[in-house]
Amino acid sequence: MLKSLSIQNFALIKDVAIEFQNGLSMITGETGAGKSILLGALSLIMGKRADLNVIRDKQSKCTVEAYLLLDKDRFRDFFERMDLDLEEDTIIRREILPSGKSRAFVNDTPVRLSMLNQLTENLIDIHSQHQTLDLNDEDYQYDLIDTIADANNILQEYRSRYKELGQLKKKIRSLEKSKQEAQKNLDYNDFLLKELKEIALENIDLEQLENQQVQLSNVNLIKEELAKVHQILENEEFGVLEQLNESYRSLNKVTEFSKEMTEFAERLNSSIIELQDLDQSIQLQADQLEDNPMELEKIDQKLQVVYRLMDKHQAEDISELVQIRNELEEKVFSDANIDQEIKKLKEKIQIKEEKCFKIADKLLEKRTSAASKIKEHVENKLALLGMKEAIFQIELAKVNELGKYGRDKMSWKFSANKGAEIRPISKVASGGELSRISLSLKNLMARNSDLPTLIFDEIDTGVSGEIANKMGMIMQEMGENMQLICITHLPQIAAKGKFHYKVFKYTKDEATYSDIKELDDEGRMNEITNMLGGDKESKAARSHARTLFNN
Repeated sequence: MLKSLSIQNFALIKDVAIEFQNGLSMITGETGAGKSILLGALSLIMGKRADLNVIRDKQSKCTVEAYLLLDKDRFRDFFERMDLDLEEDTIIRREILPSGKSRAFVNDTPVRLSMLNQLTENLIDIHSQHQTLDLNDEDYQYDLIDTIADANNILQEYRSRYKELGQLKKKIRSLEKSKQEAQKNLDYNDFLLKELKEIALENIDLEQLENQQVQLSNVNLIKEELAKVHQILENEEFGVLEQLNESYRSLNKVTEFSKEMTEFAERLNSSIIELQDLDQSIQLQADQLEDNPMELEKIDQKLQVVYRLMDKHQAEDISELVQIRNELEEKVFSDANIDQEIKKLKEKIQIKEEKCFKIADKLLEKRTSAASKIKEHVENKLALLGMKEAIFQIELAKVNELGKYGRDKMSWKFSANKGAEIRPISKVASGGELSRISLSLKNLMARNSDLPTLIFDEIDTGVSGEIANKMGMIMQEMGENMQLICITHLPQIAAKGKFHYKVFKYTKDEATYSDIKELDDEGRMNEITNMLGGDKESKAARSHARTLFNN
């Protein structure tokens, strides 16, 4: 439950601290006094995004702090999961800095707004006067019926599986789109792949091929020049080797006279040996060279193919062509096997759908049972609230397709008077009728949920007199089992509270402020008298106020 709320520098509020009790509390005040400001501050505690405009003094920060009494056993898992300190008296604080930056804390630990929202949605429910229109909202309708049906765990399982099913369907749509594109490109990619495979790229040494081409293209010239070199080296009279041998013999004659001569002779002999070896290699190479037009043509053709492929695929070398071929191979394989993958996905989807339909059937069964319970409860409460002939019903139709709520279509229908056609609630219910239906439903939800705090913001819109008195009695009943805080403008309802707070405005130093105070018995009597249109001196109004308290 909400134990206290402290607000500083928020809208018209300078500094307010208010303590709340368990049971039914009433909040009253003139229009514009600041009742909605309290709810605005409380919404910050519940994780709503902050607006810099709410800061009264732009030079100071705005702070809203709430003390809440928690059931430790109920929230233990949540606090452990969020790595928060669990205290029975839990403090939630929001700060809005002048810079516009917002901070949130749970027991002095910084938290994200999403975390704050998850925590407080299990602690406080605010029903504003605008939310009465939520009766026409599909999300609200399903949330209510599933809460009363105790079906939220089943719904959570369904949504988890429905999400997985959606992901599979999204994947299969992507595959089918890829298949359409693949059909256009498959033949061409297959042609490119065959081109690259035919040439056996791993067996090609481009540098070697180019060298062979050059040699075969110039074989006669090479042999002719090699023969010249051999002639220069081996000529019997004037050959280089003959002259070097003659030089060696001359040096050899004088080696005994100095070490230098011996070294010269050895060096010359080494050169002779090297030149002899070179001559033999030249002769061997010349003997091996043959004019082979057929081989040259073969190499030319292979190089033309390689050059064409490199240019076609914008590859710089053979290794890049190999990589491109491998990628094409994977693509062609993938494109060729996409049907098989689609088939497997369809099988998975069928299994997932069957499971979803089974869970959806459980949901529908629970909702159908809850619909009867809701109908009976709402019609009983509406009878107490002066609508004895009213008919309220929830129609659930089973359909053969899955949606985010299951496999049913739901329609809330209503008839206020005997003999009137039962039509969708959005088309026939007036504001006052919607208020009474909302209260009846909230009353039922309070019985079927363990929500500790419920706040009504003028749920009594559109009603008055004895009907308002009966609404107050229903709220009294609800307040026996929970903390119920009701903002009201009706004295008949305000008189039913166990506790009463008044919101008011005052002026100080040419500035207007809002404040709130808890009223004692005399203060309550004066406030109810004032709400009845009299003043505290009016005997008739005070008598009427006393009657309301005694009822």
